[in-house]
Amino acid sequence: MTGVLTATIIALAVTVKLVQLPAAEPEPTLIDYLEGLLTLAQAGEICGIAAVVNHADNNVSWSTRGRIRPFATAGGLIACQFSVISEVADDPDAA
Repeated sequence: MTGVLTATIIALAVTVKLVQLPAAEPEPTLIDYLEGLLTLAQAGEICGIAAVVNHADNNVSWSTRGRIRPFATAGGLIACQFSVISEVADDPDAA
């Protein structure tokens, strides 16, 4: 059975609070994490990655590199999404 679902959006109100990150301040825990990933990749333990990057100017970029397993990676990204959302729920100023 196939069908068509249609909807009309009457109004959509969204409030977004941008948090300016400090400029050019290295994040030691991030550097340690990335160095650990690099070590694992150099040892052949990591064959692919999907990453979302938050830049200091509030831009966000994403990419995939290497060999990824699409469904396993998608599941991991969903788990990451819930983790990010729970951080906002715990600290509304983080949004």
